[in-house]
Amino acid sequence: MKRYLFTALLGLSFLTWPAHATKTSKVPTEVDLQLGKLQSAWDALKSFQADFTQEVSSKAMVGLPPDVTTGVISVLRPDKLKWESKTDGSFQILKGHELQVVHKNQRGTTLVDIYANIGRAAGAKPLNFLTGKAKFASIYTSTLIAQTPETVTLKLVPKDGSRETYIAKIAKAGYFLETLTTDTEDTTVVIKFSNLRRNLTLDKSLFEY
Repeated sequence: MKRYLFTALLGLSFLTWPAHATKTSKVPTEVDLQLGKLQSAWDALKSFQADFTQEVSSKAMVGLPPDVTTGVISVLRPDKLKWESKTDGSFQILKGHELQVVHKNQRGTTLVDIYANIGRAAGAKPLNFLTGKAKFASIYTSTLIAQTPETVTLKLVPKDGSRETYIAKIAKAGYFLETLTTDTEDTTVVIKFSNLRRNLTLDKSLFEY
């Protein structure tokens, strides 16, 4: 399960509203307002790095502790991502639609799995969050779960009928993910982000293997 990633960031559709709503105008809800603020923040991000801790729990193995991975995520928008695990030395590189998964087997041999279409890689859907491709207002039904002065938590369900559900806890200071939880029929993946570095100069060679 260590090869799941989700890793976690977000490309959300920015919502703007007229200063004076009329009777026929849609009055923005709190969810609309939070998505708009989040979109604006993500639009300003050209690149970022963050530390992560990922916990993967299997629903078929009730009672077992989660599989924990720590590492670093690097993103160069709009379509480059590197997910480096400090736990087992593996890493994953996303370039456009192509995903490269580099890891070692029990004999210590380095293996490279290449997926020409990321959609065929197991557990790869949340990469759209991290590279900023997803347009949340268009493709997700959003629900406000909780809100404090410091954070807002949203539930995101795909409108296309996909069965995964996302729970995004967002820090209002900068509107960046604190935690992304992905829930499917088989697993629950929780990723916590920390030590965010925004708009770095990332060499494109970082995303080559």
